[in-house]
Amino acid sequence: MSKLKIDKINEAILGILQTRARITNQELADAIGLSPSAVLLRVRKLEAAGVISRYVADINIQKLADAAEYYVEITLTTQGLEERARFEKAMLANPFVIRCNQVAGPIDYLLQVMTLNTHHFERLADWLLSGDLPVQRITSIPIMRKVKPYAGFPIPAFFAGESPQE
Repeated sequence: MSKLKIDKINEAILGILQTRARITNQELADAIGLSPSAVLLRVRKLEAAGVISRYVADINIQKLADAAEYYVEITLTTQGLEERARFEKAMLANPFVIRCNQVAGPIDYLLQVMTLNTHHFERLADWLLSGDLPVQRITSIPIMRKVKPYAGFPIPAFFAGESPQE
């Protein structure tokens, strides 16, 4: 699949929008140095191409509840397409599973889950291992503290080909 080529202006637009999604078109145009109509056209093209897939609010759940967040490593009982599809459908339907990634290596999936407390997580773990899903083993990793929370992709550095060590 060919990747969409973007120029420095679109890089700047994406860099700003991913951290300030509520910015007005005029403010974005001022920051980029283009007319509002030119910026709006570029944003609409990025949306139409699927580069910008949605606009979201970053909610600090800890301000609302003492939530418990975990990474959960999942090993399936078998690697069949039907089993994976059934597992993935269940993960998509569970609101406490906030991320689910199929990975390569000694495990099959890596989940990120958010629960109300450790008892609530225990119920989630019991559900995963209940036999209704093709799960052989889970390993839970509680998140103690977020040292560097996600703040967007490193767009300018990524497209400039910078070394990750810099």
